[in-house]
Amino acid sequence: MPPATPLAESQLDTALAILLAPANGRQVAPRSAVRQFRDHIQASGAAWEGLGVWDGGALRAALLALLPPGRTAVILVPPTTLSTIDADAQRNLTHAAVATLSARDLHFVQALIEPGDDDRRALLAHGGLAPLTTLAYLERIAVFPWTDSPPQHFTWLSYNSHTHDEFERVVAESYVDSLDCPELAGLRPIADVLAGHRAAGPFDPALWSLARVAGEPVGCLLLTRIARGEIIEIVYVGVVPAWRRRGVGAALIQRAIEQARTLRVRRVTVAADARNTPAQQLYERFAFAPIGRREVLWRRVATVDG
Repeated sequence: MPPATPLAESQLDTALAILLAPANGRQVAPRSAVRQFRDHIQASGAAWEGLGVWDGGALRAALLALLPPGRTAVILVPPTTLSTIDADAQRNLTHAAVATLSARDLHFVQALIEPGDDDRRALLAHGGLAPLTTLAYLERIAVFPWTDSPPQHFTWLSYNSHTHDEFERVVAESYVDSLDCPELAGLRPIADVLAGHRAAGPFDPALWSLARVAGEPVGCLLLTRIARGEIIEIVYVGVVPAWRRRGVGAALIQRAIEQARTLRVRRVTVAADARNTPAQQLYERFAFAPIGRREVLWRRVATVDG
């Protein structure tokens, strides 16, 4: 089998068709899925690097690494159940690519797969990735059922150069004893955390809100617009420890829904750690319904500088 070579821009669609193929399946991903993923890459501004093994014009193994701001990597691999994939070549490529990424200035490498995707899970384990958690994806219609605005004793600040430091402090505090992916708490400098959140979609500072009560910062809400602006995604919700279980989380969700209505988007969506029962109950209270799950696998990288 020939050696792996970098994927060119002109080869990306061919690679994405196999990288986005359904779990344990034998069919490549439809063009609509490829187009949607390309839109996501463009909107996030993430750099990407790909490798492919070509044999007689056929793509026999592939791996794509997205490198968003914040010094992390997200990798995609195809299922080896596809008839065009050479399983040995794919395992070797995955192992080598993850090893190369692990030697770079990154905090961790991760991958998201569908539950029950045993083939990809085994392939990623061969590359050194271990299970982290399961993300629950939830969604609701923006205007129904009606949701009241946040209580009036909350005041809101948008993100700008003057509020940047306060956003950093609140996000950092909200990580303390968080039930949402606690394994990541303190792993990255807060500047890298915010850089990663900014890259979740087109960045609009007006959609980042800092909540105050009587002048005291109590939480933050980070939103972005995805799907060509038709959906508001809740990128991050954080409450400082001293204000938990005091209605701040509910006010932040009310704020998100209120902004979605103002922008006249169709839906509001969020992904949360499935282990975080209080968060799941809060979203259910505001009529968010489950639409899917993804397993998260990761490999921590110890070589990052700072």
